Amino acid sequence: MIPYGPSTALVVVDVQNDFADPAGSLYVQRGEAVPVAANEQIATARRTGAFVVDSQDWHPAEIVAGLATDDRVTDTVLDARRLGFPVTVLCGAIRAVNLQPDAGPRAEQRMRDAGAELV
Repeated sequence: MIPYGPSTALVVVDVQNDFADPAGSLYVQRGEAVPVAANEQIATARRTGAFVVDSQDWHPAEIVAGLATDDRVTDTVLDARRLGFPVTVLCGAIRAVNLQPDAGPRAEQRMRDAGAELV
């Protein structure tokens, strides 16, 4: 369990139906589990007084992005680490697009290398 409190923040990155719904135009494999996990974390974070932030990008239909460990999530984590914030990534609440077969594991390693904790 993540120790949320008034001095912590939960950042929910780009969880959209297009990516999470199997019928979505940009469905990410197993993405339907992400909103469930995110909602559980949001409820817990809010109960403890943690700051909750949702981000969402807008893009043309032909660009595959979002709910993406190998893209949006990694960029957010790397930015936070560059700014000196401690980061814990909830692996059960992220999914990779995997346009390349090893994109997800490589992204996770980049986050670890930057000092993020993946749980």
